[in-house]
Amino acid sequence: MTALEKVRGVGADVRVDQLAVLPRALPTGPHRSEFGPADSTPRKFTVPAVAGQSIVRERLVAQLTTVESSIATLIAPPGDGKTMLLAAWAARQGRRIAWLSLDETDNDASVLLADIAATIDGALEQGGALTRRMGSVMSGLPSAQLRALLRAVEATQVPFALVLDDVHLLRDGIASDILAMLAVQLPLNAQLVIAGRQLPPIPLARLRVAGRLIEIGVPELAMNDTEAWQLLKNAGVEVSAELAGVLNDWAEGWPAGLFLAALALRRRAARTSADHVLRAADQLVAEYMREEVLAVLRPAEVQFLIRTAILDSPSPSLCDAVVGRSDSAAVLAAFAASNRFVLASDGSTDAARASYRYHALFRQALLAELNGTEPELVPQLHLQAALWLRNHGRVEEAIEHAQAAGATALAGELVCGLVLPYLAGGRVHAARRLLEGFDEAAVEEYPPLAIFTAVTLAFVGDPAASSWLQRAEQAKFDADMPGGAASFSSMISFARALLAPNGVEQMAADSTDCLMLESVSSPWYTAALVVRAVALQLAARPALARDGFEQAIEGAGAGQAPWTSLAHAELGLMATEAGEWEEAAEHIAVARAIAHSAQLGDDASQILTFALVAELGMHAGDPRRSREALAHAHLLQSDSTFTLPWLGIQARIVMARVHQALGDLAGARTTVKDAQEIQRRRPDLGNLNQRLGGIDGELRARTGDTIAGTMTLSTAELRVLAYLPTHLTFREISQRLFVSPNTVKSQAISIYRKLGVSSRSEALRVAAECGLLEA
Repeated sequence: MTALEKVRGVGADVRVDQLAVLPRALPTGPHRSEFGPADSTPRKFTVPAVAGQSIVRERLVAQLTTVESSIATLIAPPGDGKTMLLAAWAARQGRRIAWLSLDETDNDASVLLADIAATIDGALEQGGALTRRMGSVMSGLPSAQLRALLRAVEATQVPFALVLDDVHLLRDGIASDILAMLAVQLPLNAQLVIAGRQLPPIPLARLRVAGRLIEIGVPELAMNDTEAWQLLKNAGVEVSAELAGVLNDWAEGWPAGLFLAALALRRRAARTSADHVLRAADQLVAEYMREEVLAVLRPAEVQFLIRTAILDSPSPSLCDAVVGRSDSAAVLAAFAASNRFVLASDGSTDAARASYRYHALFRQALLAELNGTEPELVPQLHLQAALWLRNHGRVEEAIEHAQAAGATALAGELVCGLVLPYLAGGRVHAARRLLEGFDEAAVEEYPPLAIFTAVTLAFVGDPAASSWLQRAEQAKFDADMPGGAASFSSMISFARALLAPNGVEQMAADSTDCLMLESVSSPWYTAALVVRAVALQLAARPALARDGFEQAIEGAGAGQAPWTSLAHAELGLMATEAGEWEEAAEHIAVARAIAHSAQLGDDASQILTFALVAELGMHAGDPRRSREALAHAHLLQSDSTFTLPWLGIQARIVMARVHQALGDLAGARTTVKDAQEIQRRRPDLGNLNQRLGGIDGELRARTGDTIAGTMTLSTAELRVLAYLPTHLTFREISQRLFVSPNTVKSQAISIYRKLGVSSRSEALRVAAECGLLEA
């Protein structure tokens, strides 16, 4: 049994008359042989029966019943329930209904006229008078015969509606002209209802302006979640309202798609998993699309659709590039006008600039057809798409197509080019996810991936940054570098300076090498200036360091927010240590403004800025402000590790000073201990070692009572704390943090103890008061 037969209910477990997709027709109307050709069948003139279990879509029936309208159109592709909707509407009419289901024979003008006359004659019970009146016209011209028929119909003064179903089958020019004349010359006692997959050329503009036209299309015929649930229920499938909504989203309100999902559900013992149901329905959908939608298209049209199905948003110019033609604008516009499954996704009136999308199920079927018939062409199609998207600035989309094409070097180049913009826009984790899409073989083929991965991972505190740097140092790459970098060696020098694995002197040397290789206009020049200035500061050369930070700030171009913000933070740090509090406040205010504008507030590069805000708060006598900023700095600790050792230790020294000023010696000691762990991994950090040793000595010298510290929460405890305001149980929290439920429970108990509380609600209150959570 084919998918089309299943949807039509031929031999299926679930009858389609239960689903309101394609109803059964019962021979209750007149037989055309009484009035017309002898070989006609009664089904053609019969109003389809509305089964007791059918879904009556009240909102659409009410719309069709509008008395002011003289013409109504229902235009949509197969499977949208057009016929059943009209049958339900017809069953509620107090007036006569003349029904005609058109077929191929109606492309003969004489047959069409005879059929129209026959169904109206039967509905108005004229005993063949209308047919005879039409046949008495001497000229025999279709236009004259139709006028005679309509005059005779008007003379009866009996109100009725003429329903013409499947009008898309009228392809003959004269037959279409008859339909147009019928619409224009319709008697006052008649309403014309037209249904089909495509609207023939009928002059409707005047009626539309006058408000006497009802138009129902794909958007109106799409089922809502309640209707979808009822359809599934009528199919004998009991599902929750939530699952029905998921299935309706998948089908985008398409009744036939929901019916296929119902068939899939009936075949499975377990009905709780939407994913299982959708996978089971995939094959049925593909078969239906092939038999009912693609089969009626010309081969060239099918080829266009399956080859452009690789595109998420097939625009005309993109399609031209992918399939090698120049008329995609006209092709897409024609499809959108006649096909439910090609949808205009914007309101553009310019066909060349319009954007489209394919219905998800239709696209899935097209891709299956492409992979089954032209699998060797798929990589080339994706490559053409990637090149066009790259050239038009749609880099993220280009990356997906380059990877699908197996064009590793192109995909790698594009991803590496996004690293700096992503870092500058607070999207470091997004950059990380893009880079994680490449395996070892890809990195060997395109070595710049190693160096850009090292830089990215450094900003999220991932220890793997060091191994990626080592891998880059062992590679060779002589081609042009992505991201505006001058050379592979200059980026290795920059990454080595940033991670500082070999101490302060080498950090200064590496950053200097990078500056010598990069031009002043390079997007990496400012970053190298800041890293070199940090190295000079750690080497106890403050004047040169200050000059370097100021040079970086003055010469920075667009997209340098992390580096200019960090430069201001470093100048603020130097000012606080020199007792220049006003100058420090000015630098930190600018650093925060830059970070806020670039949405860097949750970026690990801002840990020093928040630490200094906390210290400035203490100096200004505002401990609450200090606690809030300190809490934010602690939240950034997990991404601030030995991968940027100098920044991590700088921030923690300031944080420890704030803890100490708050009387929280326990918090200060915990923070110093954290800094010392970074120092253990990176021991050669110049004067940071002395400064860290100094505050450690001060804390060791302190004795006596201290205030219990709320800031002594570990990084793991802070992560658990962030979930406590939610409805999640400890088990559910553990699943999100990838730890055991016992670990979460132990950490929660530790949080309660450190906050001096005994319950979750009390912990939330105290954490909010301390600035660890938003109030």
